[in-house]
Amino acid sequence: MSLFSKENPVYFDRSMKSIWDDQTRKPDEVVLVEDGPITDELEAVVAKWEKWIPVMKVVKLEKNQGLPVALNEGAKHCDCDYIARMDTDDIALPDRFKIQEEYLLLHPDLAVLGGGCIEFCDEDGDMEPRIMPMTMKEILVAIPKSCPFIHPTVFIKKKIFDDGIEYNPLSRKYQDLELWFNILAAGYQVANIEGLLIKFRKDPNTYVKRNKAAKTELMIALRGIKKLFGP
Repeated sequence: MSLFSKENPVYFDRSMKSIWDDQTRKPDEVVLVEDGPITDELEAVVAKWEKWIPVMKVVKLEKNQGLPVALNEGAKHCDCDYIARMDTDDIALPDRFKIQEEYLLLHPDLAVLGGGCIEFCDEDGDMEPRIMPMTMKEILVAIPKSCPFIHPTVFIKKKIFDDGIEYNPLSRKYQDLELWFNILAAGYQVANIEGLLIKFRKDPNTYVKRNKAAKTELMIALRGIKKLFGP
């Protein structure tokens, strides 16, 4: 998880509860990267969970460098075979880690495993579930048109980062889409499961922000398509 100063301490606290107190299969470690100085309110939440979670590691970056840099740094401090991504305003459903671990034990060839989510916002409550393309074939068909994974649902094999594939530190938007293209181009196997794994918090301005970043998404997609499928 990556945390920076503008995040909501109430949302962050609820997210932490969901990945520890609520989980039927608790994580072997929790790696939190503070992406630059954070507020006193956020620091209080971090201190609370540091006391409560015996396997929590807090990595502090001196200045805010953006999500890709924070996630790359966090990966260096992970000691497990798989890294479970999570955002600090989303809510993991209670069986999330159990479901994904059990699936990966049956499919050890997979380097990335994601799943579906329930979108929600404080104003409107829960929305329709989002189910992602499941098989390798479906993901390859989907990725030229849209991102085939919900970023905070994925388990990523640590070996990917050890092999030199990482988030592009210059990509402030759609860094996950670029990572998926690079992982697929390197020949790794990936999949989504049908089940719902998290509640994904929707910002009321999500679609406005997405429209502003559409050019960036297009450029990443065009580069990725060329790398994955050829010119």
